[in-house]
Amino acid sequence: MLRLMQLQGVNYKGAFALSAAVEDVRRFSEASKLAAYCGFSPIVDTSGSEEEAARRRGGTGKPLDGEGRDDVKHFFTEAGQTVLASCADSKLGKWGWSMINRGKPRNKVVCAIGHKLVLYAFHIMRGDPTPNRDGEAFFKRKMVGLHREIGAARMHELGFGTRGQFASAQAKLVYGSLPEPATPGGATPSEAKSN
Repeated sequence: MLRLMQLQGVNYKGAFALSAAVEDVRRFSEASKLAAYCGFSPIVDTSGSEEEAARRRGGTGKPLDGEGRDDVKHFFTEAGQTVLASCADSKLGKWGWSMINRGKPRNKVVCAIGHKLVLYAFHIMRGDPTPNRDGEAFFKRKMVGLHREIGAARMHELGFGTRGQFASAQAKLVYGSLPEPATPGGATPSEAKSN
């Protein structure tokens, strides 16, 4: 669940909802099947009879209506909103804003970002390694917020003194196996400190 929180916009509630809904990701042969299970199927043209069948099942026959897990869909749609609002300088945020600037409706872009996040989550849940440290600073900020929400007294009982210590310890669990990024001078941060 902790590794899912490295996704932009996904908080511990969204990570827990997806983990609980999916249980074992191996039951999905590919990421697109998990996305469909979560209610993020791509938009398709349907005939009237298919829309009518969807209405009988409780939906409206329109994309993202009445299909998939509402709880997971809610959290990942909110994550898409967060990416647009707070992570506009990230790769995913820039992609979303470029879609909006090309005239795509904001709600469709939010759902597309949620879809992409579920696809990324599939690979994380399968145990695929984190590709790089690009999101580490964002992840640490998220862990500081989690520390604040749990409370300093309880975190101290768990053995974490400060918010920074907690954030660094959690980031080490997720990003620890990756090489440290190089500084502008070409040295890693630990090499730069020793100079």
